[in-house]
Amino acid sequence: MSGCIKSGSFDKNQDYFPDKVTFTGAKQAKVSYHKSYKVMTLGQGKSAQTLVLLQCGAPKPSLTGDLAKAKVINVPVKRVAASSTTQVPVFQTLNSLDTIVGVNQLKQIYHGPAREALEARHVPSYGSSQMTSDPEKIIALKPDVVLAASSAIEEFKQVESAGIPVLQDLDYLESDPLARAEWMKTYGILLNKEKDATKTYDDIAKRYNEVEEKAKNATAKPSVLVGQETKGQWYVPAADSYMVRFMTDAGATNAMGKAVTGTGSTPTDSEVVFKYGSMADFWLNGNYMARTTWHSKADALKQNPRYGNLSAFKAGKVWNPTKRTAPDTGNDFWQSGVVQPDVVLKDLTYIFHPELMSGYTPYYYQKLG
Repeated sequence: MSGCIKSGSFDKNQDYFPDKVTFTGAKQAKVSYHKSYKVMTLGQGKSAQTLVLLQCGAPKPSLTGDLAKAKVINVPVKRVAASSTTQVPVFQTLNSLDTIVGVNQLKQIYHGPAREALEARHVPSYGSSQMTSDPEKIIALKPDVVLAASSAIEEFKQVESAGIPVLQDLDYLESDPLARAEWMKTYGILLNKEKDATKTYDDIAKRYNEVEEKAKNATAKPSVLVGQETKGQWYVPAADSYMVRFMTDAGATNAMGKAVTGTGSTPTDSEVVFKYGSMADFWLNGNYMARTTWHSKADALKQNPRYGNLSAFKAGKVWNPTKRTAPDTGNDFWQSGVVQPDVVLKDLTYIFHPELMSGYTPYYYQKLG
């Protein structure tokens, strides 16, 4: 339902959620349906967050056990505070940008239709340049929910004390790009748009799998070093991260596979990176932030002369997802790339195996000249 149950018309035997989703790849989200409410769990173990999503207008059910202390949120939500730029493309994809009433930093959203729509409605920012949030600004927006930018919801204690639920965003912990994209279903559940979310995700998965099948025709699997150095450490995608899965699905191998395990991105000593990654055939994502984008190899060497020792650097096989950035905006790779993993995979397959992608022009990536 897109609206609320009218007063006096509630039927305890009616299923108010005829469209249901199931998570086929995402491990950090799950949902169950109970006629007039849904139970959604975000995360795993002790840090898991359980939410009761009650159809607007339905009476609150009797909740026992683990559900007794769960937050109850009326759905469909109508007012959302989105703390991460990665969430905006998802709401755009679900035709629900009009539900976003606040963002952390509007200027960090890539210039495009989504930002234009938010600017046209004068959607305010509630964050600072240090990526922290002003709780009083959030409370003043009166959102139905606040979407945090990660698992870190401690900074929202004041917001939660005001009775506003804050939800974890854990898509970055998924080990598969498609599983990360599947997180759009969690927002579809909040919006009562399960049918749209499922259809959109299925289309993405179909396109992604088609590219992956093409990449399987590659006769060689080049090794790839991913990441960048920051203050003596490299932030390297771990062996079970979605970024490494991108590489392997595009017909490449992870040069740091034996050194960095786990999920997400791991700060790693530079000496370890040079030990395992110096002979990699390609180096990707060495620089991708809008404010510090390298324009040439000289820019890279100016930042760190040791980059010149990398085999990929010597061979001119350095690619960064900097094609869709601007000095006054964010990097669209980290935004629309969440809902276009098939396009990211096309870019990577072109980089590693151009013979398989005749006529293709990368959308996010460009070669460092």
